[in-house]
Amino acid sequence: MSAVLRKTVTVVFADIAGSTGLAERLDAEAVRDILDRYFAEMQHVLERHGGTIEKFIGDAIVAVFGVPKLHENDALRGVRAAAEMRLALDALNLSFEQESSIRLDLRIGINTGEAVTGETMSGQRYVTGDCVNVAARLQQHASPGEILMGESTFELVRDAVEAHLTEPLMVKGKSDPLHAWQLERVPPGTNRLPRPTDTAMVGRDFELDELRRCLDVAISNHDCQLITCIGPPGIGKSRLAREFLARWTGPLSVLQGHCLEYGEGITYAPVTEIVDRLGGLESCVTVVTNPDERDLVRRHIGCAISVESGGSSTAEIFAAIRKLLEALARARPVVVVLDDIQWAEPTLLDLIEYLVATGTTVPVLLVCLARPELLELRSGWKLSSPRARTLSIEPLSASDSSALLKAHEGGRDLDPLRAARIAHAAGGNPLFLQQMLAMIGDDPTSINVPPTVQALIATRLDRLESPERAILEVAAVEGEHFDAAGISALTGMLDERTFTSHLAALVQKQLVERDSARLAGVDPFRFVHVLVRDVTYEATPKLRRATLHEQLAERFERLGGATDELAGLHLEYAHRYWVDLRRQSRATEVGKRASRYLAEAGRRAFARGDMAAASNLLDRATSVPGLDVAGRGELLVLLGSALARSGEFVRCDEILAQVIARAAESSDRSLESRALVERAAWRLWREPRTANEARLVAENAIRRFEQTRDDRGLAQSWRLIADAEPTWQGSLDALERAVLYGRAAADRREVSDALWWAGVAMHFGPMPVEQGIVRCQQILVDVRDDRTLEAGIRGILAGLLAMKGQFQHARSLYQEGFAILAELGLTLRMATRRTISGAVELLAGDPVAAENELRWAIERLDKMGERIDRPGIAAQLAEALYRQGRYEDAEQFAKIAEEGAHAARVRYRFAVGAKLRAKRGELSAAEGEAHRVVALAGADDNLTSGGHALMDLAEILRMSGKRMEARLQVESALRLYEQKGNTVSTAAARAVLTDISP
Repeated sequence: MSAVLRKTVTVVFADIAGSTGLAERLDAEAVRDILDRYFAEMQHVLERHGGTIEKFIGDAIVAVFGVPKLHENDALRGVRAAAEMRLALDALNLSFEQESSIRLDLRIGINTGEAVTGETMSGQRYVTGDCVNVAARLQQHASPGEILMGESTFELVRDAVEAHLTEPLMVKGKSDPLHAWQLERVPPGTNRLPRPTDTAMVGRDFELDELRRCLDVAISNHDCQLITCIGPPGIGKSRLAREFLARWTGPLSVLQGHCLEYGEGITYAPVTEIVDRLGGLESCVTVVTNPDERDLVRRHIGCAISVESGGSSTAEIFAAIRKLLEALARARPVVVVLDDIQWAEPTLLDLIEYLVATGTTVPVLLVCLARPELLELRSGWKLSSPRARTLSIEPLSASDSSALLKAHEGGRDLDPLRAARIAHAAGGNPLFLQQMLAMIGDDPTSINVPPTVQALIATRLDRLESPERAILEVAAVEGEHFDAAGISALTGMLDERTFTSHLAALVQKQLVERDSARLAGVDPFRFVHVLVRDVTYEATPKLRRATLHEQLAERFERLGGATDELAGLHLEYAHRYWVDLRRQSRATEVGKRASRYLAEAGRRAFARGDMAAASNLLDRATSVPGLDVAGRGELLVLLGSALARSGEFVRCDEILAQVIARAAESSDRSLESRALVERAAWRLWREPRTANEARLVAENAIRRFEQTRDDRGLAQSWRLIADAEPTWQGSLDALERAVLYGRAAADRREVSDALWWAGVAMHFGPMPVEQGIVRCQQILVDVRDDRTLEAGIRGILAGLLAMKGQFQHARSLYQEGFAILAELGLTLRMATRRTISGAVELLAGDPVAAENELRWAIERLDKMGERIDRPGIAAQLAEALYRQGRYEDAEQFAKIAEEGAHAARVRYRFAVGAKLRAKRGELSAAEGEAHRVVALAGADDNLTSGGHALMDLAEILRMSGKRMEARLQVESALRLYEQKGNTVSTAAARAVLTDISP
């Protein structure tokens, strides 16, 4: 049995007048049908207002407000429900009169008081107390069509209803007469004055100065500045931004975007809004003067907002947005206001950080408005960059609150005590203060200040007329921002003028307002504040929510394409509520549709490289029941890949292990192979010693995928073979097959990844330099639309040209590649690919320049916690420091290089540690260590690295006076350099041979 609770509840007792005569006039089945329809409609009304049906007694209904959840306005909820029951019965009576020539009349009694609530062992809820008996007595004394309220109920709702006192009632069981009020109607917020929209700004001088200062800095420095205004809801962040823009007197372009409050899956919604504000994609990109850049901006932004087909990486989208802002800011400074970024997807926050980190050459100010939850979700948001700062928006002072209250009084002489109570309860929050003031009618002393704003907003919503409430409910299901034209049909109002009239009433009551900045071409409105939307949504019955979510989803389904994500979102919510309502068959059907749309949106996010959104969408798609085993498994494999690419390796491993086990149980060998390949690839990436296991997995998968002709699976399997190969040539052979299968599968990402690693294998493997140059040049011609791959191949080509002595050309290439990566915000790749620029400078004989390149890389890797490429870069840096004679510094990085000395296919292998020991006079130990490095280098086919190890050994042998042995090592190195076609290293080896010749 559940815990017994004592609560103040409101009981509604309703009975049909004259039901006995009804049974005499009609057949029992006809009576049952009428009563069933009556009970269903009355139950719907009561539950819609938050009431719980405590019991049905014959044709009577007993409903309780306050069980299971207590509300401050339970009395008002009960009264409203009673009034609507009367109206609903009027509607039903039209049908009953036409069908059976009968009419039902209601008698309703309402009373409020203390009661004990709980559940019986059978699970049935009960309410006991005198208030139940009084409600029953009031109902018995009501005339047909009347609603009688007890004194305690009336005292709680007197400011919200129209009623008159009846004659005292003598009732059974009561020695004293009852005082009762007859309900006439429940007006919708009587005598409410509109909230002024032109009231002068109160306070906020410091905040306005800070915003002006940030814009001044952006203009004077021709740079991008970020200021994040953080404060609780209603504190005035949006109002502050509007005032700042209104007071600025210079030329300015203002762009505004809002993050949708759902915070799930709609990554680029603010960008879509900004593009719409600029007149659409075609219109806004005209500011980009370079035709080639304009096409790229159009394609990548179009992909982000789903008006262009194809796929763009996150980096490409970021770069395109930056180019658009820069183009706009060349004409006049640009201020971008992004509201509610606490709901932003991680990718949008990454975009903001990217814009700040990369900077601009023109004045751009990003003004982000957020609740404190942002810092919980993104703890590192308080950036240390000189271009970024946060501004806490604190509650108004007591004097400012008083001034704001005075400004909003609208000429009324507000009771000083009431004013003080309102100001105190508002706690310096302007929205709360204004909402509370809006509650006051002509008589300011007639209202009790609710203890919380949540309760206050709920009270206001409960006073709405049914049609207005219907509009709000549909709008709330759509979101904070809604299209009035789109929701009108869902309200059930067939008369457009009626709908418009009720919508205007909602505007008058300051619950919604026109939103001209959004959804160009439709009829945009928004809730005055998201709290209004949240309370409306929570107050909407789950059945109605489920139905409305489905109806909205159907609207987005008809639109197709870019709206898949929205359709999936609404179906996901609908499924949740159907489950709650125990409509299992309905839940299953809706769940299947939700999964389908969420999965499609997740695949698109994955294709454009938005792994945060892809993980979110695919996780949700696989969490909604309804998918078959194979379909869910395929999505889980993709989810695992997205998680791994986001760095969530543990969860990736757990998900893939689950897929593998279930696929094995169901004998789905193809799915099992795909999951095994994905898991082996990420395990190998983290732990190179699993190479043999990975190869075995890949070989088994290839046999399976060849049978099923799965080109994408074959591409992934050959990529895994390439990763597991101990030699560069073997890796290149496998990668070339992966490219072929990737192209056959039309998988852009698989092709791009395979081509990049193929270029790496050309550079470090045995392929002659001249052949590698030709191959890389051809790749550049073939992949002009893939900026990320272009940047990588430019770096590879730079390294190959440096081996031929073409240092200036090589420097230009790697600098161009880094510029592309910087533009795309790919800092990690900029760091790891410093191995190429460092090698170019070492070949050019400039160890200082090499040190600068490599130190930049290793500092960035340390900051990001990346460890895989660190040893190879440390080996190069140690060599650069050694060549400068800075032996102590070289020692530090030589030790780091040892961490990766035994890995397969090491890119750069130097015996710096051995040379340092030789410098200290430890010649025998140094020679032994150098021989070990040579042996390790000889285990793979990196000819240049092998040559470098031999040259280091020769240097140590010369220090030991072993000139002939040294000469043999140099000759061996020379053969390797010549085989590679590395003319610079070849010349250096020949020079050493000449120096040690007898």
